[in-house]
Amino acid sequence: MFSRFLKPKWQHKDPKIRMIGIDSLNSSETLVELANHDPEQSVQAAAIKKLNRIEDLLKITANDVLQLQIDLRISNILINNPLTAFTPEIGQQLARMANTNLNEKLATQSFDADIRNAAAALVSDKTVLSKLAVEDSSHEVRLTAASLLDDEAIIHRTLKHLGKKDKRVSKKLRGNLESLAAQKALNAQLDKTKKILSTLGNDGHWKRDQTRLQTIINQTTELLVQVNQSEQSQFKLAAANAEQRIEQQIGNSKALQPIIDAKASQCQLIEDFYTNLKKRHRVSINEADEFSLTLDALLDDWDEIPVLEEKQEIEFSNRFHHGLTQARGQITKLQSNSRQSHSLEKCVQKAEQLQKQKTINAVQIKRLKQDWDKQIKPQDEQLAAEYQQQFSQLCDTLEKKLEKQEQITAKSLTEINQWLDNIETTLATDKLGDAEALSHKVQSALRQQRELPQAERQKIQQRLQDINPKIRELSGWRHWGTDRAREELIDEAIVLKDRQQSIEDRASAIKLLRKRWKDLGKIDPVSHQRLWKKFDTACTEAYSPCKEYFSKQAEQRQQHLKQRKQICSKLESLASETDWSSPDWRAIDKHFHQLRNQWRNTGSVSKKDWNTVYKRFNTAVDSVDKYLQDERRINLNQRQALIEKLQALAESEDLNDAIKEARELQKQWQPTVTAKRSDENKMWKQFRAASDAVFDRKKQKQQAENLESQKLVEAKEELCAEFEDQILDKNISAGDTAKFEDRWAAIGYIHNKEGTQLNHRFNKAKKSAEVFLQAKKLEQRKQLIEQVYQRKIALDQFQQNEDRAEFENLWSDLENINDVALLEQFDALYQSALMPANDGNNTTQNDSDLLLLDLEIALELESPSALKEQRMTRQVERLANKLSDGNSNDSHQQCDKNFIKYCLTKTEKSVIADSNRLKKIKNALGGK
Repeated sequence: MFSRFLKPKWQHKDPKIRMIGIDSLNSSETLVELANHDPEQSVQAAAIKKLNRIEDLLKITANDVLQLQIDLRISNILINNPLTAFTPEIGQQLARMANTNLNEKLATQSFDADIRNAAAALVSDKTVLSKLAVEDSSHEVRLTAASLLDDEAIIHRTLKHLGKKDKRVSKKLRGNLESLAAQKALNAQLDKTKKILSTLGNDGHWKRDQTRLQTIINQTTELLVQVNQSEQSQFKLAAANAEQRIEQQIGNSKALQPIIDAKASQCQLIEDFYTNLKKRHRVSINEADEFSLTLDALLDDWDEIPVLEEKQEIEFSNRFHHGLTQARGQITKLQSNSRQSHSLEKCVQKAEQLQKQKTINAVQIKRLKQDWDKQIKPQDEQLAAEYQQQFSQLCDTLEKKLEKQEQITAKSLTEINQWLDNIETTLATDKLGDAEALSHKVQSALRQQRELPQAERQKIQQRLQDINPKIRELSGWRHWGTDRAREELIDEAIVLKDRQQSIEDRASAIKLLRKRWKDLGKIDPVSHQRLWKKFDTACTEAYSPCKEYFSKQAEQRQQHLKQRKQICSKLESLASETDWSSPDWRAIDKHFHQLRNQWRNTGSVSKKDWNTVYKRFNTAVDSVDKYLQDERRINLNQRQALIEKLQALAESEDLNDAIKEARELQKQWQPTVTAKRSDENKMWKQFRAASDAVFDRKKQKQQAENLESQKLVEAKEELCAEFEDQILDKNISAGDTAKFEDRWAAIGYIHNKEGTQLNHRFNKAKKSAEVFLQAKKLEQRKQLIEQVYQRKIALDQFQQNEDRAEFENLWSDLENINDVALLEQFDALYQSALMPANDGNNTTQNDSDLLLLDLEIALELESPSALKEQRMTRQVERLANKLSDGNSNDSHQQCDKNFIKYCLTKTEKSVIADSNRLKKIKNALGGK
């Protein structure tokens, strides 16, 4: 009656009673409900342990602690129930748990091929996979295991064991080998490419490296999809670093390109100068001085060009100064040659002067050659040949000139005689004709031909004396013919008016007509006056187009004159209207220079106006410049003071303040009234030199800091290399790592990109060292477990057969344990085994059984079926302890301690431990 009012135990308020009630509860739905919603974790854990189906366990939503319990329960079900059927949920659960031991057990022991296949896909132990690929009954499992093998030695061994059993698995394994070979070759190729990338952007040839980088990226893009993400990231990082270095070089190159171009241009100038000097063999004193000044100017220009980086600066500086030295040496050599050939030079000069004379004679040339033959020739054969060639060319020129002169004299003599013959022939017929003009030509020719032989000259003069009376007689009859000549000139002027020709030709023709008219007027003045008006009118009409043209030219000159007068007026106004007590000097100076430039660019004026307007302009300029002179002098003094301040700053102890003040002084460099260009250039060079002296100190300081930073970089690079080499040699310990970290910290921090890269490199090496030490520690742990296990096995075997001699031999062959304390404990057990009466070990057999059971629970290993209830009870106790104090007894360290503690337990004959259980525990702990 009251039973319906009584709640079942699993619904009781007391958690302990609910846990008792769970033992008798068989409803999976109720157990799932309790596991999901009971407020006590211990009750939830008890409900989880009660569930026997994986699909029920997967319905539970648990926290991390309970999830461990669920995973443990699922693992026990999968191990203890080999008939469990595979479901996708089981596969997902195995992947989530990632329990190595569980996956290996399921892959090798499960009856369900799908479970074995799913577990095999999660196995990482290559030995287990190799065994599955050879021995598993399922072809799918064998194929899955074979597909996961990626170690060449294991694959070859697996192929050997497999023989001809499964062609598809063999084919898969061989495909793996081919893939490994291809991957190895690909990785080698990528490593080679990364090494090439590490060299790009380091030597200044950024154009070449830019092309190579793009080529490498294009060639490697298809290969990257065939490697893992880590290799892809490494390649991309290497490419990005190379690109960054190249971009930095491009930026530096662009910034320095104007300086590089200027230095290259200056080097080319000095080389061209030297090349031209090499073509010569002598120079005069004046030329030598001029050349030396040119070289000094080139050197000054070179010093004004900013300095490049050390390597480039040395290259350009060596090139320039080498050319400068060669040029100066060549000038010295040419001067020496000139001194050696001074007497020859005089002969050459005499020949040149003789060549400039209007007339020469054979005697002069003969004396010149005799003088040349007396001179001592230079020892320099090439120079002597050059002088000889020059002198010979001059002599040839003189001889040709003499020959031409003689030809002209002969021709002139022929012409004179012909003219005289014509005069005599004309006069013989009582006609004047051209006799008078020819007589004047003969007289003029006699005056010009000074080299005419004296006998010929006297003969000609005698003939002139004979014909002159007849000429004077007939000349009186000639006046009547002048009218006709003047009328002909008038007719030519009338025709010229309608002729199509240029203005210049028309003006020249009219000028020639008027000259011819004038010449006729000397013969017959009366006739000249009678026909003059008609001739003048015809010439005036013909000159009309010229008059219009020249009138425009005159107007332009007048316009230019007007413009120049306006400039003068503006200068005069500037001088008179400016308030010189508070002038705007810069504006006035600018306006003053503009007016002077306008004056230079204005066209020409007539000669009669030029002197007047030019004098006015100079007066106006002086009227303004007299005010500007004082300001120019004051401003020059002010800027000179700035230069002196800058020069003083070059010696200042506080460099930062000096640079700050130098920048302020630079802002104060404001010319108000400019001086002559040469003076301005000279002062500007002084100012620039003083400024550069201050900023060069900063540059030198930066260079010193960079040098110090470079030393730190080199020290860190050396330390990294030493650290990496020691890791590669596998000769590293935790103490060594700490020492490297101390040395790294002692070097100091580097505040630049190289420092960041070196920090990354050192941290990478440190991580590699940590990985190596962890692996070494794991290997030592495995070795210790194996050594402890072997001693335990030896002790147990002796307990079984009591063969003392065999036991002593076996014990002596065992590998020594590095842990001295532990070795002493085992030696004590050894002595105790030989002398049972002296057994000092107080560990009870029950304790050792619990240690063995705890190890199996912690390692999720199967316990004997006889211990099933004891194991369940022990699991509950361990879970309760874990929930109450938060501690876990399942850590690797605790398991190792329990294993060693168990192996140090002296086992009685009657209760010799199951060696198979101990071996499984040892294997699970990572022993051999």
